[in-house]
Amino acid sequence: MQAKRAMSTIQTLLIIVAVIVALVTGLLVDRYALTPSTSQQQPIVFACWGGDFGNLTDLVAKNYTRDFGTQVLLEYHAGASSTVISKIQSIWPEVKIDLAAVAPSVAVQLAKAGYLAELTREECPVLDQIPDNLLIKYNNKIYGVGIYVISVVSCAWRSDLVTTPIANWSDLFKTEYNKKIATSHISLGTGDSLIMPAYWFGGSELNTTPGWNALKDIAPHMTGIWTTESECVNMMASGTARIELCVTADKLFTWSKQNVSVSWIPYFNDKEKAFAVAVDCVVAIKGPRQNLAMQFLNYYFRPKINEFMCANFGLPPSNKYATMDPAITPFNPSQEDIQKYGKIGDLDWKSTNINNWTTTWDTDIQPLLGTG
Repeated sequence: MQAKRAMSTIQTLLIIVAVIVALVTGLLVDRYALTPSTSQQQPIVFACWGGDFGNLTDLVAKNYTRDFGTQVLLEYHAGASSTVISKIQSIWPEVKIDLAAVAPSVAVQLAKAGYLAELTREECPVLDQIPDNLLIKYNNKIYGVGIYVISVVSCAWRSDLVTTPIANWSDLFKTEYNKKIATSHISLGTGDSLIMPAYWFGGSELNTTPGWNALKDIAPHMTGIWTTESECVNMMASGTARIELCVTADKLFTWSKQNVSVSWIPYFNDKEKAFAVAVDCVVAIKGPRQNLAMQFLNYYFRPKINEFMCANFGLPPSNKYATMDPAITPFNPSQEDIQKYGKIGDLDWKSTNINNWTTTWDTDIQPLLGTG
């Protein structure tokens, strides 16, 4: 009898152990097989500019991977951010790029085409920390987040090589400056190198004829056009160009760090006082990893990270809780000038017309370079 009781007890214990093992196994399967660990998540791809932007973003991405596990791979733009459009379009609906840093008008083009995920405050709480005018919208929905405030100054020059400060557009035509001038390709800033000359002579993005006329006048006296951010910096630093038109304020800061002597003016004084103001922004591509992309975006715009990046860029940060580094103040137009003379322009109009403008640029302006 005692032997039978002992056997019954052992059987009962074995059943209990089997149930516990089955339960634990089920939990482990659910934890490690049904729900992949962070380290098993697919990496996300962030398309952005190279140079300082890419280096700083890479630092942030590595910290994010360390803290949250998701790997962030960078893919650099081959020139203007508009090049990302064809990359996304060519394989759609397959998605390889999950995030992109782009000009705002490029963001509008991507949103129009249906490639972007709408950004909501529920999924991206950091949106509450960004001023509304720095959120890129299409059809009243948020699709992009501005990283910083960019002023495009009218003219910068090597102050050690150009001894007389430049004040007016007419100064550019002096003999000593012939073939020492450069400007940005029209695709950078989605037409700003056309629109700003239009501003100077009474036009706008809606009336670009004055801009085309000004470019036709100056193109024969130019040495070249830069198509990337690094080309802009290197042309001035090397002395290939002594004067550059339509320069973003962060380049002024970059030259300062390189000990390149540069002076600048926000606008020419003999015509309309105006300069372009813009933001670069980050967008999330609609697709299988858009939630992971938004998680990184929410991290990327944290106040301290935004503050760190913008201090290194030399531009005012977008997050209202980020502090602007006093060291960058000398390289940006004053807030008063930005408010009085800064023009953001019609982003939808710019994105709609940039392809036609580029065609005209390539046929009417490019062949004139250096012919004077």
